Amino acid sequence: TQLRRWLGSPGAAALAARLKAVLVGGAPASPDLLKVAFAAGFPLRLSYGMTETASQIATTPTYYPEDERFSCGRVLPSRELRVDEQGQFLVRGMTLFSGYLRKDGTLDLPIDDDDWFATGDLGRIDERGYVTVAGRLDNLFISGGENIQPEEIEAVLRRMPGVEDAIIVPVDDDEFGHRPFAFVQSADPVAPAALTAHVRSALSGFKVPVGVHPMPAGESAGLKPSRAALRKLAAKLPRFPG
Repeated sequence: TQLRRWLGSPGAAALAARLKAVLVGGAPASPDLLKVAFAAGFPLRLSYGMTETASQIATTPTYYPEDERFSCGRVLPSRELRVDEQGQFLVRGMTLFSGYLRKDGTLDLPIDDDDWFATGDLGRIDERGYVTVAGRLDNLFISGGENIQPEEIEAVLRRMPGVEDAIIVPVDDDEFGHRPFAFVQSADPVAPAALTAHVRSALSGFKVPVGVHPMPAGESAGLKPSRAALRKLAAKLPRFPG
């Protein structure tokens, strides 16, 4: 959100020239937004992390390959990261927290015998060590026996011109169990038919949203949304016929 506002300000070019680095993290950023920021001269450093690891786990370095500019970079010093059989990131190292504080004042540190902490985040690490986040393990849902990772559909929607943000939540379905429903934020209205056609051109048919609705007020682009609240709202909204 802050980056978007900077880019729209009259002094964006002068600001970009004064900055040494702009750390981008906390929520997925639109590839189009990042491209505009790079072109405007903003020295972006994309990052992946979590509160339990004193914020950052991986961050893009000052100089990195052009084809990796949209990854989250490499793992930072004093941290280790690996991917388990579920595709989930496990992390350990000196920056890992001491644990969650229980009501009785003791600490709960949920780590395995080798000190690995399960992040709940899905992703991959390529042969060069660059980290890419795919989504949250607890966001995954099943539709007609097929796994759907909402973040995959959201990324496709964010690549559509005019779309600033998108959130996919599951809605109950008598035949398939669950189907994807989209909430979209855009500067100008975008036809639902155009949005679903865009998704269909990039992904399998079972990943095409059965409904599209404008993002509710208060769920601003770039901020972490309340998926639980959006799911409750989606259950009350109309879907496409058929």
